[in-house]
Amino acid sequence: MKRCKASTIFWNDFCDWYIEWIKPELTGANRERATIAWQNLFAAFEAALRLLHPVMPFLTEELCISCLRSLGPNRSRSKRYPVARESWRNAAALEQFELVQEVVKSVRAIRADMKLDPKKTHRCRIFPAKPRTSVRPIAANLDAS
Repeated sequence: MKRCKASTIFWNDFCDWYIEWIKPELTGANRERATIAWQNLFAAFEAALRLLHPVMPFLTEELCISCLRSLGPNRSRSKRYPVARESWRNAAALEQFELVQEVVKSVRAIRADMKLDPKKTHRCRIFPAKPRTSVRPIAANLDAS
């Protein structure tokens, strides 16, 4: 069965990457940053459910009932179908994050090939085959907490 684009975005981008990426913020000591991270997470989750509703109405309705209504009355009764704003697009950030994804996937594949315990921390050094986009700005943002 072929997945729709919205479903792929939800499972791959939102669940696999976004939630994992912000977990440290959600549970961090800085309560202000944690609150903002939770607000953004719920806003993204709500928008994702609205995007998925036409192709998965029963699932999205159940998730709305279970998850979003506890946040406030009529929270799950969305006003409109979400529309991306041009100001949200950032090609440079997308390119940098795709590089981070590529590195993480490669490290995970090597770890699996070497049969290393994924629950343990392992040190590794990464050297690019040729100069590419730097990931320093992304790493700097992670360390700025």
